[in-house]
Amino acid sequence: TLFAIEYAVFGQSPHINHTINIILYSLIILLLFLILKKCLIQYPFREMFAFVCCLLFLAHPIHTEVTDSIKSCDELLGLLLALLSTYLCVTYFEEKKIIYLLCAPLFLFLSIYAKLTSSVFVLIIPLVLVFFTKAGKKQILLFLLAGFVVLLIQSELKKILVTEKEIRILYHFENPLATENVTFFARLLFAVKTTGIYIKLLIFPYPLRFYYGPSMITSSVAMLDPDVILAVVFFGSAIYFCYKTKNKPAFFGLSFFLICIVPVTNLLKPVAGIVGERLAFNPSVGFIIFITSVIFHFCKNPPVKPSWNFFIKKPFVYVSVLLFIYLFYTWSRNSNWHDELTLFEHDAPFVEKSAGANNLIGNKFFENIENPKSKYPTQILVQKCWKHYNLAVEADSSVFSAYNNAGVIAYRFMNNPELAKTYFIRAIRGNYDFPQAHENLADCYGKTGNYKEAVKEYELSLLQNPKGYKAYISLTSLYFTLKNYGMGLNCLTRAVKEFPKSAELMIGQSTCYKLMGQPKPALKKLEEVYRMYPVKIIADSILAVSKILNDTQTYNRYHKLFY
Repeated sequence: TLFAIEYAVFGQSPHINHTINIILYSLIILLLFLILKKCLIQYPFREMFAFVCCLLFLAHPIHTEVTDSIKSCDELLGLLLALLSTYLCVTYFEEKKIIYLLCAPLFLFLSIYAKLTSSVFVLIIPLVLVFFTKAGKKQILLFLLAGFVVLLIQSELKKILVTEKEIRILYHFENPLATENVTFFARLLFAVKTTGIYIKLLIFPYPLRFYYGPSMITSSVAMLDPDVILAVVFFGSAIYFCYKTKNKPAFFGLSFFLICIVPVTNLLKPVAGIVGERLAFNPSVGFIIFITSVIFHFCKNPPVKPSWNFFIKKPFVYVSVLLFIYLFYTWSRNSNWHDELTLFEHDAPFVEKSAGANNLIGNKFFENIENPKSKYPTQILVQKCWKHYNLAVEADSSVFSAYNNAGVIAYRFMNNPELAKTYFIRAIRGNYDFPQAHENLADCYGKTGNYKEAVKEYELSLLQNPKGYKAYISLTSLYFTLKNYGMGLNCLTRAVKEFPKSAELMIGQSTCYKLMGQPKPALKKLEEVYRMYPVKIIADSILAVSKILNDTQTYNRYHKLFY
């Protein structure tokens, strides 16, 4: 809806889309500051605490994806609306105004509708009430119940509204858990590893990548995997710290992080690409609150109001250095997101083992091959496509689309149909129900003179995709080469059933009739085309056929129209 409004008012303008993303990000930071200030009312340093949290949140490089990617507006809207709902719930217990109680579920509903990952706030909001308000057990239970009712309403309402109906199928190269049968323990261990990766990215976010995937994050996880150890050590240390210090904000931040991170760890459902920077957006709020709580615990007499002197004193001076590095890297990372090609080229050295990433990079270069404004000449783009498609299939042989696209490069731009043939065959082995690969393979067979196999592959392509217009044309052309006009006519007749208003196909039918020595049906077909498209070029064809038939009446009728 937001995109529709932006388009209606400003037209297609990425600058406007990015500006709105930045505004939404700014509002999130403002709301986070206000919520923390309200929640930490018993702490004299609450403003400074909220300020430090928001500064870390603002500067963190892992947030570049949600702000720089126009598509990730859904993540921004989801968190913004969820925080607004949280703010209204907390304010209700301060001011007891019923309007806050009525609006809070509405914003939670909109939040979940913007992005399903916001559904974690069904648990987060009661958690905030438990930690920072005087709400009783019954009230908290009612808020929890209300949250689940909102989630149920959203789920049911989505079924009757206009929405995407297709089921997202994950392939092995996107997430092996979607295709492999693994035990619950193996999935749990993998979830712990995924959590460790997120923790690593939240502490030391380098290098960031536009795509990760199973070739870089293997599903085969050992107990002593470094990421598993990191996750166990972090949570063990964090729980011990919270227990020993009785630090309420730290315990809240840790709980917040845990609730938000579980749905994106592949434990409940496989995630495309296994991890994603945008998926760490909500969890990062809890993580930053926890880290800030630890810092403030070791601060002696933190200032009541935001003070820059605080940033040059121990222990925060070390964090200030990290903050400066974060800001520098964020600025640099924003430049990488200038456009898809810039992003892909920058990240390419970091994703050489990722099948999904290399397939995407290859596709992007492919898009630019016939673009006259491309920054690279055609031959360079062909080499880049070839390199990245081959890196994709080396990383994961199930990336059938990369085989197909590499075959197209070999056939069209390297003029090597024999090499192309091997790639198309591999693509079909990976996914037999792949009409484009069958059609491409048929083109190769036709080019090398193996017409029997070419016909077979064209027919398979059309069986899988009866709407394959180009396949009908290519198969008909092949029948013409073989002088088998009857089969050509049969092919065109099938095509016309799928494309009843195609003048090209119907004229092809007329041509078949003429070549088969049947001028009468040829004339009838041409007149049928003329009724749909009354243009001179078709009238001329009618004149030519009617002259062969000595059909003076038809000849004169059409001759008068244009001569």
